[in-house]
Amino acid sequence: MKITVKSKEDKVNINLIVPIGVLTTLLRVSKPFIKIDFSKHLKNSNADYIFGSNDVDVIIQGLKYLNKEHKGLHLVDIEQENGDIVKIKI
Repeated sequence: MKITVKSKEDKVNINLIVPIGVLTTLLRVSKPFIKIDFSKHLKNSNADYIFGSNDVDVIIQGLKYLNKEHKGLHLVDIEQENGDIVKIKI
């Protein structure tokens, strides 16, 4: 996955290349912490839907599918008039 952020006003260019394997591993490792974090905020929350650890498995499967079947797909491609660019590519 390649993440690119460019800003002409602030003269900031950020290019991150993150392998899908590393991303899925980080999601698997953080899965217990996501569950603990939301259980702390569950008492005072009025949200209809809460992101849980089961959703992490769905995201991991989706990332693997995108990497296998749709390599080169642009998930986000934003270019503003002032020259700011944000791109996320599988």
